Amino acid sequence: MCIPDALDLWEIHERRQAEEEKELPICDHCTEYIHGEKYHDIDGIILCPTCLETYYTKNTEDYI
Repeated sequence: MCIPDALDLWEIHERRQAEEEKELPICDHCTEYIHGEKYHDIDGIILCPTCLETYYTKNTEDYI
């Protein structure tokens, strides 16, 4: 009988996370998995909150 060490447990943990990650939505802009609680679906385009804020948000003072 073999007792798993920390490295074995970490590899098991990583494999489980990789399998669960395949179920997550992917941002169409940065192509990363979206790990947060929300994402934005704009006319079928899926965006993570970071990409939405960085690339698609404008301040109104830019137009004044």
